[in-house]
Amino acid sequence: DACVSINDGISGFDLHGVRSFHTHFRDCRAYGGPLLAANNKSAFRIGNTSHTCGDYDVLMENCYVFGCNAVNNLATYTGTAFEMFGASSGVVVRGCSFSDCSVGMRIGNNSNFDAELNTDIVVEGCEFKRMTTMLDIDGESTNKDVRRMIFSNNTSIQNSNHFVFI
Repeated sequence: DACVSINDGISGFDLHGVRSFHTHFRDCRAYGGPLLAANNKSAFRIGNTSHTCGDYDVLMENCYVFGCNAVNNLATYTGTAFEMFGASSGVVVRGCSFSDCSVGMRIGNNSNFDAELNTDIVVEGCEFKRMTTMLDIDGESTNKDVRRMIFSNNTSIQNSNHFVFI
């Protein structure tokens, strides 16, 4: 059976950047909501903004995220469907659907150690619907944040921007 997260606080599914290995999310569902309407809310989080060790060999397959959106009926927040922070590697996101979120996918640096990279990332066969920002791939830090990323066979539907790496 699939795992389900409904209206959870800061994160629905969170590996937390504590050097977890070989973690697989299959057929999981995450639904946003007004609980703890914080601007750092995300449905799936790999790595952490302050822990430097990251997470490794992560598979997210056939998962669905709905409603981590900027204006919820009861609260306003900037929510993200999928976030990844350094130094995580070997992450595959396959066949997932992200709908009605402020940010579809954010990949960024670790605020405590800018040199940590996210490497070997594959995003394939995913669908992004009605996002304010579909992709937020941070390449602005001193050492950049992403190395070796494959983005293939994905679909953009009614997003404010389409396949723009910002």
